[in-house]
Amino acid sequence: MIIKQFIIAECIVVYAVSAVFERKGTAVMKKFFIKLTTIDDVRNFVTAANMQCADIDVVSGRYVVDAKSILGLFSLDLSKPIEVHVYGTEKDAEEFYNAIKDVVVDK
Repeated sequence: MIIKQFIIAECIVVYAVSAVFERKGTAVMKKFFIKLTTIDDVRNFVTAANMQCADIDVVSGRYVVDAKSILGLFSLDLSKPIEVHVYGTEKDAEEFYNAIKDVVVDK
């Protein structure tokens, strides 16, 4: 087994090349919709995204941007709800959801 460790924003990401890494349940993708109506909403969302180890994308139409990029978010049409994809563990997705639950909406 080959293991490389990288420290990124106080998160240790371990890449393992083995069959163990491909077990079901190690990584999930959670989707939900948000509505960012003010500049403070965008700032708080980006701050919450940057606190997470998981990869988080925001999808608006055919555009996909990194949720950790404030400029990327401002390039989207924020007048309607946008879709959020969280790629990580169940715990990562739940922590992020709880951090931004004030802007979560039903589509």
